[in-house]
Amino acid sequence: MIGANVLVKDAGVGSIADTEGRYSVNVPKGKNVLVFSCIGYKEQTITLKPGQRTLNVRMAEDTELLDEVVVVGYGTMKKSDLTGSVTSIKSDELMKTNPISINQSLQGRIAGVQVNQNDGAPGAGVSIQIRGANSFSTSTEPLYIVDGIPFTTSGTPGTGKDGMLQTTNPLSAINPADIESIEILKDASATAIYGSRGANGVVLITTKRGAKGKDNISFSANFGISKVVKKMDMLDGYTYAKYRNEAAEMFNKYDGANEKIPYPGTSTVDPATGEAVYSPGPDDYRTGKYPSVNWQDEVFETA
Repeated sequence: MIGANVLVKDAGVGSIADTEGRYSVNVPKGKNVLVFSCIGYKEQTITLKPGQRTLNVRMAEDTELLDEVVVVGYGTMKKSDLTGSVTSIKSDELMKTNPISINQSLQGRIAGVQVNQNDGAPGAGVSIQIRGANSFSTSTEPLYIVDGIPFTTSGTPGTGKDGMLQTTNPLSAINPADIESIEILKDASATAIYGSRGANGVVLITTKRGAKGKDNISFSANFGISKVVKKMDMLDGYTYAKYRNEAAEMFNKYDGANEKIPYPGTSTVDPATGEAVYSPGPDDYRTGKYPSVNWQDEVFETA
């Protein structure tokens, strides 16, 4: 075998086989172990017997090395068949920032993957794009595979026209602490395996599971507080009622309208019931007869 390497272990002495596979090496005193290696063949370690002068070795092929296998999220395949770009991120990397959702942990960690937060709805409004948008009219979300099973979530009523549903990102339903690894397929291999569903890329998620060995229990806890950064300056009840009355008066005076004064501070009779109904005026809000409510304080609470 031409070019096979022969080394004396722990001695720094070696030789290379010639065109006929013959070799010779000087073995120092105190050393008796030879290491044989060659590209594409399994390495062999042989111990010389006392006084041995000739050693013939038959090398065994290393088939895995010849095929150059690559282990990816969906199995094992030859490197020559892996035409796409695969990026992997492990659990330790995902949990470095103690994220509330997987979307947060993926932001800025994988080249070519954009994670956008479109609105503040829990679990919704998060979109992931791999290598940019691939369609003008249809969804650009990748295909999510969790432990080998395609994973989707149903839509929720949205605020768009025509009663369109708002899509919830599937990753929002998975606890980041349960993730073992995430692989993202970016190119041709995604469509070769998953068809047109993988045209926007594929996100492969492997969750944690039991393993042989000692029992291992992990615990993770976190909490957060959410507050409104800034509230709009609003008129109080008295100023708002006075402003509305003045607007109606000016409208009637200069535009010849006949608009009803919204806060007159007078009583009228309800024709349906015959009972007197009092409509508050601006002074009623100033004296506290009617409460002045800042609806921002009622709507926004500490979450």
